[in-house]
Amino acid sequence: MLKDCVICFLIALPFVLFFLHYIYSCGYKSRDGEVDSLKEAVNKGKKKIKELEVERDVLVEKTKENYGVIIDGLKSKNKEEVKERERAEEKIGALERECDLIRGECGRAKAIIDALKKDAIKDFPTIAQMLDELERNEERNIFFSMMMRAPKSAEKVQIAQEEARKWKSEYLFVKRRMDVYAAFAPWLDEYMECSVEEVIEAKREEDRRKMEQKDEDDPVKRFLTAQDYARLSEVERNQLALDRYWDNRVKKNLWLVGIQYERYVGWLYESKGYRVVYHGAVKGREDLGIDLIATKGKVTYVVQCKRYSEIKRIPVRENAVAQIFGAAKVYQYEQGGGRVIPVLYTSFELSDEARRFAEALGVEIHERVALEYYPCIKCNYSRRNGEKIYHLPFDQQYDNVVVEKDKGECYVETVQEAHLRGFRRAYRWRGNG
Repeated sequence: MLKDCVICFLIALPFVLFFLHYIYSCGYKSRDGEVDSLKEAVNKGKKKIKELEVERDVLVEKTKENYGVIIDGLKSKNKEEVKERERAEEKIGALERECDLIRGECGRAKAIIDALKKDAIKDFPTIAQMLDELERNEERNIFFSMMMRAPKSAEKVQIAQEEARKWKSEYLFVKRRMDVYAAFAPWLDEYMECSVEEVIEAKREEDRRKMEQKDEDDPVKRFLTAQDYARLSEVERNQLALDRYWDNRVKKNLWLVGIQYERYVGWLYESKGYRVVYHGAVKGREDLGIDLIATKGKVTYVVQCKRYSEIKRIPVRENAVAQIFGAAKVYQYEQGGGRVIPVLYTSFELSDEARRFAEALGVEIHERVALEYYPCIKCNYSRRNGEKIYHLPFDQQYDNVVVEKDKGECYVETVQEAHLRGFRRAYRWRGNG
């Protein structure tokens, strides 16, 4: 039995040895493959590193070039700034020299003013007249020169020069009168809401409006170009003019600034059921300080509106409070009694002294009431034939028109809305209602 086992063992031994050799060989080949793979990965990594190094070198070179350009630019800019500074210093020097000359002129002018203050105040209008006469002589020479060349053009130029001379003469007269006031009472500046130039411009605007109304020209044209007026429909051009009337970016003169605010405050009273007379807009410079007369029942409010002080950041002074108080008393006397309350509206504020005056005199005050957009197109029925008519804020009869809501009249926001309600704009912009 043992012999048989030994024989079987000897017979199986070669096979076992072969199997073990085979397993060992497979394991060795697998390890060699892994080693080769690792070597290949290492070679690829080295190659990638070399590529990155090349790319790095390229980027470094480009960066150096860019920085060189930037540095050169900064150097050039610095040189330009140095030159600019030198030029600025030269200009400053020139301005300082000019200022010295102006100071010298101011000194001489001050000496003249001091002399005028002492004994020649009456000569202020004369100075304006002398300047006016010099301009007349110069204009006369120009006129005769042009007459030799173009008689018709010369006549037109003479008319234009006469108009300009009239305005300038009036401006010089008023300005010199104001210079005298300012010289002897500098504290009056605190009471001045607007300059002489602004007052003159407001007067010009009022005269222009009167001329336009006299000529029956459409006031819409003041807000549109000739091209816009020609190409747009009636509704479109009227609405565009209204939009520009409200546009805060459009520069407005003293008259329009004030009248817009008066109409807004008047609308506030109307929306509360008061019947409002736009006294300031209708009477103009003869309004005696009364802008609005608002009545409901047996109570009448006499209102003065101050918006311009907000633009100049000047508080309303006690003289305005005293004015509206006095105007209310005069109105009460002329009406034969009744309850009349003086009121002052401002989009800015009152001075402390003005508030004290208002409290003592019983003047009702409303501060910081800002102008806001409101439906400003007046739709009413003609008192003559009942026709439905609407009026824009720049139409002549606008401030005379009374909107009676109980009769179906109203305010609307847009021209289109007025047309849809069956209203048409007043003929010839003069109103016939």
